[in-house]
Amino acid sequence: MNKSDNLITYFNNLISNIPPDSPFNVYTEPSVEQMNIWERTLNAMFAAIMQLHMVSLTQLGMR
Repeated sequence: MNKSDNLITYFNNLISNIPPDSPFNVYTEPSVEQMNIWERTLNAMFAAIMQLHMVSLTQLGMR
């Protein structure tokens, strides 16, 4: 399993653990737990993107 597979599995697990949506067309404020899950998910995604970007720059000799 490569790092990409690990990231995909990690994000799939995070997303599938988010509680189901509210009833159709009814907005409810997300719970603190839901906001924390999304914060961790987005932070991990941005960190992974930045890491891939830095690796690409290093491989191109631009860093």
